[in-house]
Amino acid sequence: MELNYRRKIATLSRINHKNFVNLIGYCEEEQPFSRMFILEYAPNGSLFEHLHVKEIEGLEWNERVRIIMGTAYCLQYMHHDLNPPIAHSKVNSKFIMLTDDYAAK
Repeated sequence: MELNYRRKIATLSRINHKNFVNLIGYCEEEQPFSRMFILEYAPNGSLFEHLHVKEIEGLEWNERVRIIMGTAYCLQYMHHDLNPPIAHSKVNSKFIMLTDDYAAK
């Protein structure tokens, strides 16, 4: 578990893209044992919430295109611009966060 946590910190620290949630910091406590990441805040929640939760207002088409393009640009960066490349295994609407102006993170 400790090695996996350290790998995630190292990986998140390498990513510098406007459409990726920034790692601000992390915390390690021994008593009680806990590990946590401090990530950039995305005030409009997840894409999943906007697509599937009835109480939340839906997205306009221009917002949807912006989210798709931001996600694609970030994946391009992670797969082709980073050395070594990073493959994210959880790219789905629950893990795409939205900023105050509905940019994908």
